[in-house]
Amino acid sequence: MYYTLVLALLLATVGAVAQHKPKPGEPGLPPMNLPPGYSAKVQKTTVTYNFHGLTRDLPIPLDKTLLTAADMPAGVSPVQAFMAPTKIVDKFFQDPAKTLPSFGTPTRKVHQTFTSKGNVGTIVYLEYPNKLPEDMRLQLAKLFWNKRELLNAPQDVEFACNDHLVIVWNFKNAESEVKTNSQRKFFDTVSEVATERQNAPSSGKGKSSQAK
Repeated sequence: MYYTLVLALLLATVGAVAQHKPKPGEPGLPPMNLPPGYSAKVQKTTVTYNFHGLTRDLPIPLDKTLLTAADMPAGVSPVQAFMAPTKIVDKFFQDPAKTLPSFGTPTRKVHQTFTSKGNVGTIVYLEYPNKLPEDMRLQLAKLFWNKRELLNAPQDVEFACNDHLVIVWNFKNAESEVKTNSQRKFFDTVSEVATERQNAPSSGKGKSSQAK
């Protein structure tokens, strides 16, 4: 009997901390109590990311999150034409302002679409000039999942957003390596920006009022 090892990386509200949620059978945990004659073996490792706790006002540079040729797994080809496996993602990309009026009109709209063995996946990047609504995540959840709640399990449509940026991953295969590479790159970018912000000297530090 084989068990799949799943590693879950959750982005904390500070925007930089990954919390690891161990699963039964993961190295470092007490061994599973298996019936006599059964054994456990790590057959596959899957990494998933949850960006629902992303700090809203963290300035994420869109260009840093784009995949490059070095990020592409073997056998995956980028294509210029936009193709989304899910109709609602296609609608959102083609006319974001009409699909989600409260978000307004993005000043920048980018996609990266890929094919591999007949499967299609796309990543949508939208940059907005004005601050997005307070319930932006719930609006996106309603749009993509038809639920005003945030789902943690891998979906064919996943998203990350902050005050001015929305990224949508739309892959038929929830364990797509391209999606994982993209989410890892986004996570690394968020961590880098959050660390820079944390280490930046405060503009008011060391100042004191000497007015009499």
